[in-house]
Amino acid sequence: WLTGYRRLTIRYERKPNHYLAFLTLGAAITCHKKLTK
Repeated sequence: WLTGYRRLTIRYERKPNHYLAFLTLGAAITCHKKLTK
């Protein structure tokens, strides 16, 4: 379910901290969308 986020499928970020931040943000947005339905 994280494949809908383009920044996560193709890793644009060079620093692992930035990639981890976008991964966490994508997971939080996905969970928020699932819980509000």
